Order: sequence, then structure tokens, then C-alpha cells
Amino acid sequence: MSERVKPFLLRLLLLALLALALLLVVYYGTPCLIRKYTGVICPACGMSRAWLAALRLDLASAFYYHPMFLSIPVLALVYLFDGKPFGSEKLGRWLYVIVLAGLVVCYILRLVTYLSGNLHV
Repeated sequence: MSERVKPFLLRLLLLALLALALLLVVYYGTPCLIRKYTGVICPACGMSRAWLAALRLDLASAFYYHPMFLSIPVLALVYLFDGKPFGSEKLGRWLYVIVLAGLVVCYILRLVTYLSGNLHV
């Protein structure tokens, strides 16, 4: 096995294990511990429900539960290809920055909406 294939397969295995762990969390209904103990939503609150809705092809509900749910496959692809999607390290860095900025802005907006009582997650 080539030296280039080994890291790719290890990343793929890690992502598969992460996906399995998330499926177990969704299946057993484990609550968000941050929200449970602080009463404040976390940046990922609603992400599991968003993906379950997306898998049912209910994209309107998926975006309602968490507008940034599509950032997960983007980050997974960047990670899978060692930060160089389409062979471009610069593109990988920009994707990380864009997704992180989107998640931060989304979290702030959702937090303000949640604290004002208009968002129910």
C-alpha cells in the first residue's frame, strides 16, 4: 500500500467511526449536555435533527433545525483529502475559514433568537 493511500484510509476510517458514533447518539436520543446543564443551546444544537430531516429529503425542516448542516460534509471532504480538496491547499484553508465563520455567525444569530424566546430547539 502506498504511503499516500494509508493516511487517506485512516481518515476515512476515522470519519466512518465518527458517523457511527453520531448514529448511536441519534438512535439513543442522547441530549445535548451543554443545553442540559447550562440551559443555553450549543453551536451544534439541532444538527442531528437537521440531518435526520435531510435524510427524509425534508430540506426545509433540515435548514430550520440547523442552517449550517451542510457544513459537515464540506469539512469531512476537506479533512479526508488532507486539507487539499481538488489538490488545492489554499482552497482547503478558505473552506475551513468560510465554514467556521458561517458557524460562528449562525450560532450568534440562533443564540440571540433562542434567548429572545423565538427559537425552539
